[in-house]
Amino acid sequence: MDQQEKVIERLKKQIDDQMKINEEQKKVNDEKEKEIKEIKEKNEKLDEKIKEQMKMNDSIKQNIEDLKNENKKKREEDQMKLQKQKEEYQNEIDHLKKQKDELMLKQNKAEKDINLIFNRSAPYQIQDFKQFSEFQNTLKIFQTQNLKQNETFQKEIEKILNKINEISNEYSNENQKINQISNENKNLIKNIQKGIQINQQTFQKEIKEIKENLEIFNKNLIKEKLLEKVHKLILFKYMKSDIIKCEELDLIEEGIRKNLNKKIKEYKLLFKAKRDGFGSKDFHSKCDNKSYTVSFVKSKEGKRFGGFTDVEWDQSGWKKGSNGFIFSLDNNEIYYNKYSSYNIYCYSNLGPTFGGGFDFCISNNCDKNKYSYDNSSHSYDIKGKKYALAGKHKFYVEDYEVYKKELE
Repeated sequence: MDQQEKVIERLKKQIDDQMKINEEQKKVNDEKEKEIKEIKEKNEKLDEKIKEQMKMNDSIKQNIEDLKNENKKKREEDQMKLQKQKEEYQNEIDHLKKQKDELMLKQNKAEKDINLIFNRSAPYQIQDFKQFSEFQNTLKIFQTQNLKQNETFQKEIEKILNKINEISNEYSNENQKINQISNENKNLIKNIQKGIQINQQTFQKEIKEIKENLEIFNKNLIKEKLLEKVHKLILFKYMKSDIIKCEELDLIEEGIRKNLNKKIKEYKLLFKAKRDGFGSKDFHSKCDNKSYTVSFVKSKEGKRFGGFTDVEWDQSGWKKGSNGFIFSLDNNEIYYNKYSSYNIYCYSNLGPTFGGGFDFCISNNCDKNKYSYDNSSHSYDIKGKKYALAGKHKFYVEDYEVYKKELE
């Protein structure tokens, strides 16, 4: 009795230690999940911010390009306008010069006429004072007209000069405006480029933060995977299975995550045929009224396969459910129920039986007869394979195990 009590105490201590490890593991996993979630959210926000920044940069670049094109177009229009005005003013200047030349010709002709009149009207040719007075008056009138013509000519010249000055001033003002616009555009472009440079610096800083966060995330992910591996090794150590390998537990966890969105906390051995017996009554005595169970089977031909159900085993016949699945350890594949609403079949003279058409069935005393069989294509999508589990229709069983899963 003392020896048994020691064994019991040792087992209790191992169980307590395991429970503590599991609790610590759960805390670590929860913290890591929370941390990973925060990092992902932060990365998503940074991604959005980067997209907005890139969009803003593209918009700024487009605005700069549009501004350049607009300024170029305006300069070209202003230059064309100035060139047109210059040509008009030049034509006007040429016209005024022509008028000036005509006035000069008239003045020269008038001077010649005066000289001619003076030469022809010598004093000895004038008969009396009256004739001389008439000549003098005529000459004065001519001189007055010539003076008026000169005054008109001077006014025209002044107009021409004023017009030339006006053109020159307008041209100068237009050039000043163009230079002012060009300087304003240069300042605007400098400010925009400065803003882009600041945005690029901010962008580079954010990229650096993202890289640092990704490095932290990768480290945490590696750590998490190591912890998962340690947890899996602990689970496998306490399973003490002769059928499944440690790395093959991933396949079962994949199906649980897909159908139930949960993790496996512990495998508790309910039944092992080599230990408890190959009779169907042996199976039902250990597994009835137990849910969330996984069955592992090994045929005498060495094929390894099984099934999972969240429904309780008993002896009441067909049971419906949508969360169950069967699997092949040798093929490393899961097969989900596609063609039937039935999950398992519970009968007193049978061991674990899955699917709506006895898709795989373990018979009574299955180690001594070939009444166990593989009919997995009836209810399950076995991806075109024939006898995807046992490799043949009927088979002997070398051993099978049933575990209850504790989920979290």
